[in-house]
Amino acid sequence: MYVVNNIKIVFHPADGAVVEVPFVATTSPDSITTKYYSVSGNTTMDLTIVKKDCNDGMSEETHRYAVTLIIDKTKYSGCGRK
Repeated sequence: MYVVNNIKIVFHPADGAVVEVPFVATTSPDSITTKYYSVSGNTTMDLTIVKKDCNDGMSEETHRYAVTLIIDKTKYSGCGRK
């Protein structure tokens, strides 16, 4: 799970330590994509949110967003909702 507010972006992985980086302004390379890129010390976070239907494969629910998160060199992907 990740949380974005006007102070910081926080990622709570299922296993491992919580990652926090400063909030940064978004970039939008197109009308359906929002990107965040932030650095804190030696930690980088690259978060991409695309507005398109996404099914996580674990439930019958379709979510409104496809999410890709890269922490340093580890990639996570899944679905999101607002």
